[in-house]
Amino acid sequence: MARGMLLGGVTFDAKLFEELEMSHLSKRALFGIVIAALACVACAGSGGGTANGAMPLTPGARFGDDAGAVNYGGQYAGTAQDSYYGKGRVTGSFAQYKSSTGGWLSFVYPKLTFKTSTVTNVSGTSGSGISVATIDNAACTFSITGKYDSSTNKLTGSYKAVHGCTGDHGTYTLRQKCYYVRDGDIRPEAGLKSC
Repeated sequence: MARGMLLGGVTFDAKLFEELEMSHLSKRALFGIVIAALACVACAGSGGGTANGAMPLTPGARFGDDAGAVNYGGQYAGTAQDSYYGKGRVTGSFAQYKSSTGGWLSFVYPKLTFKTSTVTNVSGTSGSGISVATIDNAACTFSITGKYDSSTNKLTGSYKAVHGCTGDHGTYTLRQKCYYVRDGDIRPEAGLKSC
């Protein structure tokens, strides 16, 4: 293509025309890829669902092979001891899918209150992950670890700032008040009720 190409009686810069043409083709190609990906997702599945497409409610069916795994999902309340803010109260709620939990913790100290978003990976009775919050106008990320004792329904652990909130660290002890039902999970031996 030559510079100053005449197209339909209008002179175009050939390089600009090629860029516009490629941009249009790229958008069409991208649109086609997105549609194909959505079609693949819509058609994907194990073929083991019920007539309405839902997975059957058998132990472990929705959560893979972790039917015997500890269910951390539920509501918690307890205390925390922070290196900067002292002793405080904590409440929280976690949902669980396979070996991952996600939820929030709300910390109330004498001069400060804040809420975190928390994600952990659990194995057996232990877990580790991250917790993020905005504290005193600073974005903070904490490394968090915990251990669950099913005989007392207590989750104990520690946290340490890894970004922002430099030097902040502490410990927590939370008692599970109730649990979120998972795969027909019933725990009368633990004294907990479903939330």
